[in-house]
Amino acid sequence: MTTDSKNPQRLYRSQQNPLSKFINILSVYDPVDLLAAVAGLQLMPENAERAIRFEVLAHAIASVNSKGFGNKTRANLKQLEKICNDSSSLKSFIWMEDPFANPFTEAFTFYGGSYIVFPGIAEESTFIWRQLINAIFFHPNPFPNYQFERKARQLFLAVLALSNEIARRAGLERGIEPISAPRDNVVIPSSQRLVQLKKAVSFSQSELSNLLTTRNLPSSALEELILPLGTVSLTNYQVDNGELLVRPIVQTADRFIVAIPGMLLSAARNELIRVAIEYGVKHGSISFFEVAQTDNNPLR
Repeated sequence: MTTDSKNPQRLYRSQQNPLSKFINILSVYDPVDLLAAVAGLQLMPENAERAIRFEVLAHAIASVNSKGFGNKTRANLKQLEKICNDSSSLKSFIWMEDPFANPFTEAFTFYGGSYIVFPGIAEESTFIWRQLINAIFFHPNPFPNYQFERKARQLFLAVLALSNEIARRAGLERGIEPISAPRDNVVIPSSQRLVQLKKAVSFSQSELSNLLTTRNLPSSALEELILPLGTVSLTNYQVDNGELLVRPIVQTADRFIVAIPGMLLSAARNELIRVAIEYGVKHGSISFFEVAQTDNNPLR
């Protein structure tokens, strides 16, 4: 057996992108509804260890141009199950899936109270957030850059509010543990439950705006975490650097879909690094950069 055959990720990189044919299959369906379904399925603890497959699916769907989507078919439960479990294009990603090492949901305390967050598969995502918040807002010495601190506060609060609202809509409480089933099939719920989960991750413009403005946050607080549907490129796609990992919210013609809820915390951390550079936060001014870039990887 060759070295590549023992390394699924390297083997995948050495092959032609297997998603090209997959996109043709997906393009017959309404991409807005399908993306909401794939995002909603991620809110089930039974599907926690299917994260890599969901990320691949979300990227593939978000790359489909939405023009004329209203005339396309919505995938039914059987079709959705086939897309998630029987697609040959996804088989090369199954072996990249690891046991889910984090809680499925977790409580996170910040200004305004306690929020429910989705740690996802990113390593120590909530721990790193707590370290960042302590460094920026609760350090004995006031943070030296007020503009950066204000931006950071808005970003953290916006992401926490969004995550908490998703959990509330889905009926998920704090402290839920993942249900382990390594490399098993994606679990498809009842039609009624799936509708609830799709609504949990879908926000109209007014709903998202109200979520922010009622907390005295600008409507622009999440704009750097948003990508328009159809703009995601799969040309050089890899599971560890997909565009939705840093911008997990997809904007469609009339709504916003949180395509990968478990990446909200990590994407916000990545955005915080970008804002720090923009505002000239120096490496020596605080241990912020060392915390933010744990393991020299802003995402995983």
